[in-house]
Amino acid sequence: MTVNKERVQLLVDALRSGEFKQRYGGLKGIAHSGGVSHCCLGVATEVALRNGAESRGNAWDGTALHWELTRWYGFESGNPIIRPAPCRDAVAANDICKLDFNQIADAFEETFLRETNPT
Repeated sequence: MTVNKERVQLLVDALRSGEFKQRYGGLKGIAHSGGVSHCCLGVATEVALRNGAESRGNAWDGTALHWELTRWYGFESGNPIIRPAPCRDAVAANDICKLDFNQIADAFEETFLRETNPT
């Protein structure tokens, strides 16, 4: 499967935008106060849905991208492998390594958008 670089760029831009509050352990959460937070793949879900992707199931179930959204981006799995090495995948980068969204955006960019790294 070939990654759609334009769509990944939308994700990178959204992660860097400051629009999204970061959360851990789930795609999206709504606090009692009404505040909404997302993990990095929750941001990816939001970006995909805002840009015309369709999901026949509940796109917000689980901790990884729904399969239809995975295909929309062209990722090989719902939990994409990203660099740097200590945080091997997007879920680990967000939930275990606790990288902030700017660092995760850098990792997506390094993995999928740099010409020197074919994917």
